[in-house]
Amino acid sequence: DGDELAEAYSRRKGFAYGRAGRPLQSPQLLQSVLADVQLAYQNLDSVELGVTTVDTYFDTLGGVSRAIKRAKVARDGAGAETAPVYIGDQTRDGLGGGIV
Repeated sequence: DGDELAEAYSRRKGFAYGRAGRPLQSPQLLQSVLADVQLAYQNLDSVELGVTTVDTYFDTLGGVSRAIKRAKVARDGAGAETAPVYIGDQTRDGLGGGIV
């Protein structure tokens, strides 16, 4: 369920550091920031771990993309645009000539 994935991402990533230097859960702040996101991007820069060998790429990008969509719908309504998701592969050559 996409909403469940968005909720899990938001609960785990929705912290900000306050003036006292301690993390505080700040769901409103996260929703505000997510509503303005234009795209999600993950950079792959190691040949040791590929995009298909690490669940983090899929878990994180899936969670953030669903959380972005949910925040945009909450702000803009059902017609809100979906932010595209990209994975950049910078492992193609030693000069950083990868592809997105």
